[in-house]
Amino acid sequence: QIGPRQLVRSAQQILEGSSAERIEAASKDFVKHARSLLAIDFGNPVLLMDTARELTAMRQEKAALRYVRVAVALAPNSRFVLRSAARYYLHIGEHEVAHDLLRRSPLIGSDPWVQASEIAVATVRGQTSTLAKQTIRMLSEAKQVGAEASELASAVATVEFLSGSDKKAKVLF
Repeated sequence: QIGPRQLVRSAQQILEGSSAERIEAASKDFVKHARSLLAIDFGNPVLLMDTARELTAMRQEKAALRYVRVAVALAPNSRFVLRSAARYYLHIGEHEVAHDLLRRSPLIGSDPWVQASEIAVATVRGQTSTLAKQTIRMLSEAKQVGAEASELASAVATVEFLSGSDKKAKVLF
């Protein structure tokens, strides 16, 4: 509904090296337009997350939090929403909230992208994910890793690299 024009315009301004004022104006336009659409239908979790991202970029983290919470409540089984929300919580320093959000997701047992995010967030927190060992075992036994598990393999490779297992990390990467 919001269309790619405003997002593309913002990206072009950033790539062209436009002034911070012009970029911020484009973000404000996006937020204004998104809010008008959300006033009609507040049930679009992707638009809610995009609005939260723009607000966060404008350093309005508290305003963005409302949109993040609603998006997660509306779409708790959306990979995009979960990963975006976890990234938001990491950005504002709420690492435990980000980790809990991913760990409690019903997708954690079956979605490799959510699993990769959980492993990455655990690493940021200085912990080892409970998924890491079983994932290493599973990936080691596989003859090759498909595109659907490449991010998961990279997350586990990062854990291995940080623990000093350069050889295992290299194979996984």
